[in-house]
Amino acid sequence: MKKELRNVIFLYLSFVLVKILLSYFIPSSRALSDDYQYLKMSESFFYHFSLRVHDTFSGQLYPLYPIMISVVHVFKDNNLVYFAIKFINSLLSSLIIFPAYFLSKEFLSKKNSFLAAIFVSLLPANFLLTSYIMAENLFYSLFSISFYFIYMLFKYRTLKYYILSFLFSFLALFTRIHGMILFMLLLVFLILEFRDKKFYFRYIFSIFLFLIISILFFYYTRNVLSNLYINQLIAIIESKRIFAFFVKYIAYLGFLLLASGLILMLPFFISFLNKDKNVKLFRRLSVLTIFITLIISSLHALHSVNYFYSFNDIVITAGRIIGRYVDFTLPIFVILGFIGLDFYFKNKISNILLKKITFLIFIIMSFTLTIIFSPLVPYNNISLTSFGAVKYFTD
Repeated sequence: MKKELRNVIFLYLSFVLVKILLSYFIPSSRALSDDYQYLKMSESFFYHFSLRVHDTFSGQLYPLYPIMISVVHVFKDNNLVYFAIKFINSLLSSLIIFPAYFLSKEFLSKKNSFLAAIFVSLLPANFLLTSYIMAENLFYSLFSISFYFIYMLFKYRTLKYYILSFLFSFLALFTRIHGMILFMLLLVFLILEFRDKKFYFRYIFSIFLFLIISILFFYYTRNVLSNLYINQLIAIIESKRIFAFFVKYIAYLGFLLLASGLILMLPFFISFLNKDKNVKLFRRLSVLTIFITLIISSLHALHSVNYFYSFNDIVITAGRIIGRYVDFTLPIFVILGFIGLDFYFKNKISNILLKKITFLIFIIMSFTLTIIFSPLVPYNNISLTSFGAVKYFTD
């Protein structure tokens, strides 16, 4: 175990070093207005213990990331400030290798677990974030760490994983709104706990803690939840956008399949053939996470008034794909893909079944083609840059 941990730490430090060097020597453009807001929020927190931008509300509700980078303002030189932020981003974003490895090790050999963890760390969504002052540098790692502890909680049901699951889910929730997905998983666990009175006192405590956090969260984000999600869901049900919602949902699924690497598309679906008890638990949690994530992201996409295409008053497709709203689930896709690869090489799978899976992928990709109807802003869809890199090297 000590040797394993040393190897993972070595890989972590290697990724940190490479990211720092790349971000230092290769200039990059700034991200969207979020980039500026996070910078100013951190500056305001450092000097005034406030998260306002130019003495006004910034629009960013989640304070953890700007608080963590606020220490960089001890430097007076802006060049040093930016470099220090990139250094912190390198440390934070590279942390994803730990949950990727230890979660993979639950189902794969040590060698394959290392390969899966490296693959996750090299995904553009995780590897190319360093130069941007964005909460995703922190959130992607926190989400994966939280998901790992939630899986262990479902598997072992021990107090240690109770505490760690709630702690890291809470941190993720105060980094990005999508952290609420983790609490939905915890809610499922609490419902299952209700059926098992062996954990009665722990259950009462968990319910109390869950309710307190939920009330605070919904009160704090009530306007965002109402405008972006609840009202949008009601509008979709009452209007002719339900088909557009379905198209966007499938398009997001195809986007994730593309972003997780072409070679893992088929293995991802093959992993559903694995009947191992632990794999089935992981798969159920993964499917539930992906299902909720795609609903939230599709609702957010349809909130945009641009890029609507209709036929006979029925909206066919609407809104635009924003990959960074779903990219935090990519480690799940990758690990399931590696599980599928492992299963494929150890078991005989009929050609007829492989053809059926290939046809399913073709259907999903057909819907995914709708992403061409709206611009793919580079930072928002950084997870697809690997295709641009391949094109660059092949030209």
